[in-house]
Amino acid sequence: MRHLEVTTMSRRQRDKRLTVNQVMREMERAFEMFEQTTKETLHKEFGFGEQRWERFRDAFSREIEKKLIDVEKGMRRSVRR
Repeated sequence: MRHLEVTTMSRRQRDKRLTVNQVMREMERAFEMFEQTTKETLHKEFGFGEQRWERFRDAFSREIEKKLIDVEKGMRRSVRR
């Protein structure tokens, strides 16, 4: 009976794991929220207009994309182990 409890717990834990695609979707949602908050803050605090925001967003997006690719590579390496 004790062995059955351990097996059941393992299945429950497994069910809570996220796939790489799920993690990437969550990261994308978080990025979108961060981007919107950043835009609002830059406008309120520093007077960023649309053109200035677009330049900032493009530069920021390039940098965050590099970091997300690195994170994804690290996650894929972890899954292979």
